[in-house]
Amino acid sequence: MPSLSAGPSTVPRRRSRNDLGDDSDHIDSSNAIPAPNPKRPRFDSTEEEPGTEEGENEDDEDDQGDASASQDSSQPPARRSTAHRGIGPGGYKPGAIVRIKVTNFVTYTSAEFHPGPKLNMVIGPNGTGKSTLVCAICLGLGWGPQHLGRAKDLGEFVKHGCAEAIIEIELAGPPKLTSNPVICRTIKRDGNKSSFTINGRNATPKQVANFVQSFAIQVDNLCQFLPQDKVAEFAALSPVELLHSTQRAAAEPEMTRWHNNLKDLRQKQKQLEIENRGDNETLANLKDRQEQQRGEVENMRQMAVAQEKMELLEFCRPLVEYREYHKKFEKIKELKARVEQEEEQLKAELEPTLQAVTAKQSYVDKIVLLRNHRRQRFQQLSTVASSCEQKLKDLTSSMDDLDSQIGAQKKSSQKHKVEATQAQQKVNKLKRQLEEEAVEFDASHYNEQLREKRLALRDFGTKLGDIKVQRVPSHDKHKELSKQIEAAEAQLKNLDSQMGQQEIRLQQLSTETLEAYQWVQNNQARFEKPVIGPPIVTCSITDPKYADSIEALLSKNDLLAFTVQTRKDFRTLQQQLMGQMKLHDITIKTSPLRDNRETPMSGQELRQLGFDGWAKDFISGPDPVIASLCMENRFSQTAIGLSQFRGEQAEIDELRRRKVTTFVAGTQLYQTNYRAEYNASSTSIKAVRPARFWTTQPIDTSIKETLLQNIEEWKGKIEDVEAEIQVFKDQFAAAVKSYKETERAIEAIEEEKAAQQSAHTKWLAIPALISQEEAKMKNLHELFAEVREQVAAYRDQQDKIAMQKAEAAIAYADAAEALRLASEEFIKVEVWHLEASSDLKTLQDKFADCTRLLDQKALEVRKVGEEFIEGREKGRTLLRAAKKTNKEAQQRPNSDEVLQTIQDMAYTVDNLNADIESQQAQVRLFVGGNSNVIKIFEDREKQIERLEAKLSDYRRDLAEYDNAIKEVRERWEPRLDALIAKISDAFGDSFARIGCAGQVSLDKVEAEPGPNGEPGGSEFDQWSIQIHVKFRENEQLSILDSHRQSGGERAVSTIFYLMALQSLSASPFRVVDEINQGMDPRNERMVHGRLVDIACDSDDDGATDEDGNPVGGGGGGQYFLITPKLLSGLSYKPGMRVLCIYSGEHMPEEYAKLDFGRAVRKMRAINEKNQIAMGESRGITNGSQVNVYG
Repeated sequence: MPSLSAGPSTVPRRRSRNDLGDDSDHIDSSNAIPAPNPKRPRFDSTEEEPGTEEGENEDDEDDQGDASASQDSSQPPARRSTAHRGIGPGGYKPGAIVRIKVTNFVTYTSAEFHPGPKLNMVIGPNGTGKSTLVCAICLGLGWGPQHLGRAKDLGEFVKHGCAEAIIEIELAGPPKLTSNPVICRTIKRDGNKSSFTINGRNATPKQVANFVQSFAIQVDNLCQFLPQDKVAEFAALSPVELLHSTQRAAAEPEMTRWHNNLKDLRQKQKQLEIENRGDNETLANLKDRQEQQRGEVENMRQMAVAQEKMELLEFCRPLVEYREYHKKFEKIKELKARVEQEEEQLKAELEPTLQAVTAKQSYVDKIVLLRNHRRQRFQQLSTVASSCEQKLKDLTSSMDDLDSQIGAQKKSSQKHKVEATQAQQKVNKLKRQLEEEAVEFDASHYNEQLREKRLALRDFGTKLGDIKVQRVPSHDKHKELSKQIEAAEAQLKNLDSQMGQQEIRLQQLSTETLEAYQWVQNNQARFEKPVIGPPIVTCSITDPKYADSIEALLSKNDLLAFTVQTRKDFRTLQQQLMGQMKLHDITIKTSPLRDNRETPMSGQELRQLGFDGWAKDFISGPDPVIASLCMENRFSQTAIGLSQFRGEQAEIDELRRRKVTTFVAGTQLYQTNYRAEYNASSTSIKAVRPARFWTTQPIDTSIKETLLQNIEEWKGKIEDVEAEIQVFKDQFAAAVKSYKETERAIEAIEEEKAAQQSAHTKWLAIPALISQEEAKMKNLHELFAEVREQVAAYRDQQDKIAMQKAEAAIAYADAAEALRLASEEFIKVEVWHLEASSDLKTLQDKFADCTRLLDQKALEVRKVGEEFIEGREKGRTLLRAAKKTNKEAQQRPNSDEVLQTIQDMAYTVDNLNADIESQQAQVRLFVGGNSNVIKIFEDREKQIERLEAKLSDYRRDLAEYDNAIKEVRERWEPRLDALIAKISDAFGDSFARIGCAGQVSLDKVEAEPGPNGEPGGSEFDQWSIQIHVKFRENEQLSILDSHRQSGGERAVSTIFYLMALQSLSASPFRVVDEINQGMDPRNERMVHGRLVDIACDSDDDGATDEDGNPVGGGGGGQYFLITPKLLSGLSYKPGMRVLCIYSGEHMPEEYAKLDFGRAVRKMRAINEKNQIAMGESRGITNGSQVNVYG
């Protein structure tokens, strides 16, 4: 269990865990800025609250996110609260840390810290848990782990082996409160969850964030909270970011909000200027084009009026046509009435003459009716007679059918008689066979012979199988030897080619890779894209002089690597080579998706540096392989030269800055490694060995001799194997012959057995056959009886049909007589009709002229009537069209004049056609103009109006933005200038005390003037803080950056800048972790002295609040400085507190017995004795440095 010690101090009373007083309600709030004019752009923009960085997704019980969760965007932005003014008990500023207690947190099982109200020096060896105190402050106050730069998940801060960790932080409350608020956070390893309490009451992360922010605590501001892993991040802050952090740390909350408002307003103003840029010029151009086209538009408008009138006249044509047609229809109506009257008069005059013709016509009509009646009667009787005749025919046909059936029965009887005779003869024959000698059959005799033969056949089959099995190794050996001979002969043939020599070298380097390469060559169809073999085979050197350099850049795996172009091909090749073929010495690479062969500099620049080219220039091969070498082996960034490199380290560093970290010069390979965190580089040099693979030297002749010797040896083995195979062939042929002979013997025995068995079976079946034939004879006799009965039944049916046929013949005779009489009556009526028709024809011929006159008049009446009906329908159609046209014409603009003209009763269709032709002639006068010019002119006129309105709005909006920016800037800029001036004074004073110089200035970036010389606006988003320092007398003030100053000088500047903010900051405490690591002893001593002066400054002359409490918190308030080392003889002032952390993995059980106070008192007594003995004082004469033991 760790233990902490601290110097004596007065610690305020801590709140009890059971104290449920709601002190969190005592939170000061500043007045909000009055809302701007609603017609103007909004000034306020939501300021980012502390801890609202993205990526913080801690999963708490009450609310997701940590204590720094942002507020609901739907609510108006609340102004950030400032720290409580005044000093509480013990000299602590409100919000300062009084106590920190951790349990199962990181390396601590249980620990409690009691920091002082001013400077707290946290010292101890590395790894003892100093930075863990910083982590506890950050997480305990509700911020997330991303502000620490260490672990990403909350659960990683729980001590190993524990389920949860507890952080308890007691803050100093306002002077009026009797107890201090306590924030407790419990972190659970499972699920990375945490929960909060404030004064023992459950609280959400948002409530904790609001409570902490009420004290102006900004853990997410590097100017207030600078953990060890964020020191480099603070040093990397841009001047713009430094201004933002400085305002948050040292200025009032509204300053940051005003700055954000100014940036937002300026951005909107710039956007407005961009959107309206060029509108004035566009407006002028549009107006010029409008004036140029105005005359043409007037002509086109006149043409449009004529065109419109012409179209309206044509549209009104149905009105004129209907009026003319109505006049024509009235004449047809009058003609119809006159013709009908003339027809009636003619009928009255001819009526006496036509009476005789009418009487004769009436007689003829009656004769026609009688003739039709008698014709119908004749047809009915004809139908009856035909029915009787058909019935008689049907009965005759039935008699014939019965005769046929009787004949068929007689034929069947004769057939049955023949079958019965044959059955009797068969029975007699079977009885004679049964009485003869029986056929004997011995099945066991034949079965015994078959068993013996089949056993012999099985033995021969087994022998054949054994021979097949025995000859397989010989055949396999023959095939293997043949393949080896073919492969050796192919190798002999390839020894003379470059590819063959490279494959030999590949075999010498890895036989498994050669086997895999041969498989790939034969199975390219299995891949989506071509798979490329190892570079040792597929690539070549463009110039042999550079073979040594190229091989020096490649490892064995690089030389043997297969290159695939898709992920699927990678899996296919990997499964085949490593899974199925069980090969191990295999390397597979995937070609990059992007061919990155871009070089850091051009070839000419490289040659000027003494190199011959890049590595990729001296090797050729497939593009995917070269791309892979450029990506993984940096061939596009590795320089090669045949000359030795004689430069210094500075030249190597220059090459590194130009991204050339690897190069080959002569027989040396140079590789440069750079460590950015230490700003240091190292260069390793290796000797370049002669090339082994890409070389023009021939293959060793011993390989060829070995191959020839192997071929001869394998051919001798093949002859021996072929002799063995021939022996097996002879044995196999003899066994096959015996096998076939045995098969034929078995077939002969089976045939003889089947014949004997069939004869025996037939003899045994004779009694059953006799029974079958006798039963058949019995059935035939029964069929004879049935035939006789059936014939008798047919004879009875014939008798009945004969009676029906006689009755039908009588009925047929009666029907024929009635038909004869009806025929005679019908003939008489026909004679009467002929006589009457002849008389009527005579009368009609006599008075034909009168009839013709009457028919002509009737025809005329019919024609006039048809013409009247047709005219009436046409008139109704024209009327509907005229009504529709009149209604639509009245709705058309400028139609009154045309309608008034055509309503004149004297206005005809001819007049209409004449007016239309007149308008057409007027339209033809303007032929050649653009038909769309009017629409274009009117659209441009509208565009001009819109653009003028837009420019008016733009000028009004721009003025409003100017006023809004001016209003906010007048409040923000003077206060910012004053703040920077105070920071610069404090910063310069600190530098002056160590014999250096420094100042802080505000860089106000202004936009470029406009095209007409109008002043540009201020670019508030580019305003920044510029830090100028001078560490040597012969130097000028220069901007602080990583190029001019050393790491120690930047560290001194950083700590002085933070101290300059201390007296201005509203923050109750500040944390700096190991800022002195990069300083030399001189700078560290000076910085420590200045830090002690600022942090432990007295409050005697400070201002007080209304209750008499001092305002400002004692100098700059509470300060935490974490460091693993301290120099001896450093400055010391009252108010400092030194926290010594001496925890470790294994603490002694009596750790609590160690008393630092007692040790200090003993050391002080020893020093006093030494001083008396030496007669001199060892203290610092100026009083600014005090021996901590004296």
